Amino acid sequence: MGLRKKGAAFRWWPTVALAMMLTGCAAMGWWREPPRISLASIRIMEVRGFETAFEVDLRVFNRTDRPLLIRGIDCELELNGKRFAEGVANPQKEIPPFESDIVTATVYTSMLDMFTALHRVIQGTADPDRMPTYTYSLKGWLRAGSPGFSTAIPFRSEGRLDFGGQSDAKP
Repeated sequence: MGLRKKGAAFRWWPTVALAMMLTGCAAMGWWREPPRISLASIRIMEVRGFETAFEVDLRVFNRTDRPLLIRGIDCELELNGKRFAEGVANPQKEIPPFESDIVTATVYTSMLDMFTALHRVIQGTADPDRMPTYTYSLKGWLRAGSPGFSTAIPFRSEGRLDFGGQSDAKP
């Protein structure tokens, strides 16, 4: 009789597993409208040894009717098509439906990359008629979802930094 009960439980296992998978996938349905992420600000945090640390504020827009639980961000900042800095964040933040919030990540660059970028700015400002313009690209992965059901969503935001006083961002 004990074998008969074990066999009955085993027959239901695939049905239970399928129901759990479908429920989990339905809960993750918000990915059809991925969050929009743009660069909000950047600040120098610390200069040490052979690297510089920056705080990068990212504006995250939740464009769905479900809360967005952010579990982590991995990002890279490029200036004029060249990698400038990269970093990660573990914000553990929930953004309500159809709202936005700031997520701060710490990114790091080598002193060589920092001095190269600074040299280009100084060269460009030597000629008052020609102020330098930088294009930037912020790209990476946003890890979102509940524990055990999270997914990585790619993002990219591009814009222009004009040291003449204008800037332009395109999420």
